[in-house]
Amino acid sequence: MKKSRKCRTQITIYYNPKTSGGRKALAYAQQTYHSILALDITKISPTPTQWLKIAGKLKLEIQDLVRKDHPWFIKKFEKSNLGKEDWLKIMKQNPEVIIQPIVIK
Repeated sequence: MKKSRKCRTQITIYYNPKTSGGRKALAYAQQTYHSILALDITKISPTPTQWLKIAGKLKLEIQDLVRKDHPWFIKKFEKSNLGKEDWLKIMKQNPEVIIQPIVIK
């Protein structure tokens, strides 16, 4: 007879605890059977290389991870032509404009 073995899949959640969406997503994830690695993006920001890998896993461009409708972003960059390095700098310095939560299996 084969032994049944339950495997706990690890998921990583990048979230902002200052937002209700971030708090709700984390609470939901913690109720699952998955092993959770929760990263508060306001305290521990992924490196530019890590952000590029995250975008790649999600099949997105780096600028797709930024809330372009955020009031701060509109005020500063609405009509700007930004390159990849500019987007990464914005994300590093202003985590509140990052679309979140981001959950990766």
